[in-house]
Amino acid sequence: MTQNMPMDPLGMLGAFMGAMPQAPGQNANGQQNQEENLEKMIQMGMDMWQKYKAEHGGRCGPRGGWGGHGRGPCGDWKNKMGCHGGPGPWWMHKMAQAQNNGGAWEGCGGHKLKRAKIIKAPEDVQVATPLDSVNFQVSLRNDTHWAYKEGCKLVSLFNEAQKEFLEPVEIPIDQIQAMTNYIVNIPVKVRENAIPNELSAENKEYYTLMFSLQGPRGFSFGETISVKLRVIPKLEDIEIYTRVLQLIENNPNQSLGFEETVAAFRQTGYDSKRTIEMVKAKKEAKKAQEDDESNQILTTNASNNDTDMKMNIQDDDLYE
Repeated sequence: MTQNMPMDPLGMLGAFMGAMPQAPGQNANGQQNQEENLEKMIQMGMDMWQKYKAEHGGRCGPRGGWGGHGRGPCGDWKNKMGCHGGPGPWWMHKMAQAQNNGGAWEGCGGHKLKRAKIIKAPEDVQVATPLDSVNFQVSLRNDTHWAYKEGCKLVSLFNEAQKEFLEPVEIPIDQIQAMTNYIVNIPVKVRENAIPNELSAENKEYYTLMFSLQGPRGFSFGETISVKLRVIPKLEDIEIYTRVLQLIENNPNQSLGFEETVAAFRQTGYDSKRTIEMVKAKKEAKKAQEDDESNQILTTNASNNDTDMKMNIQDDDLYE
């Protein structure tokens, strides 16, 4: 937009105003007052910019306090201030961006991403059948020094195909304070018309679902959240029980319990191999927890014995 822009202030202003597209869903009449106000703001800024250059012009050349380098007002960022025919002041670009976004600018670059950094997000594929709901728990962090504004929310970014079989997601977000971690639970509802992955034309292993945070004016910020969902056909209970019984009979060395195997069979989307792995992992985790509790009991008993022994020694000293 700025490559062929005139370098004189008025020409630059006209080029900016002419190149600014209207915000989606708004017509020229609806934006008339907004554009008039924006023109006045830009003109005021241009006057201040010219005044600044006139007062500090001696520092912008090869001679002067910083010689055009280092930390001076026209060092590495002289192009941002528009010195020596640069592309124009940085604030003009931000104001242009603001008009393109409907009148507000909520940051950019690294700062914008830090507003909602992903600390932890599910990596495994979640499974669901038509009419099911699944929950994705995501840990985020406001890694900036400013709290969220009132009215922020988390929304789904489903593509057109996903919108056909998934309910849209919109979750209000509290005014998260600066430098704070928080958790968001994202419920996803699968519609009745959802086609299982294995029966779909693309035959994808899973769908990638994306979500984003939005400010009160609808502009996105933070890192984009991405999770995986696999839609499976819904089986009747009798068929699930039959398959689980066959799985238990075919794997006698795994010591599979019926109820825990049924639960794992549903969670893994009727995947026999993953069912065995899940049951085994849960058993190992339970055993590790029991061992820790046993060790804590032994440690407590040993500590109590030491205390009793010391008390007995002290009692014996009283009678010597």
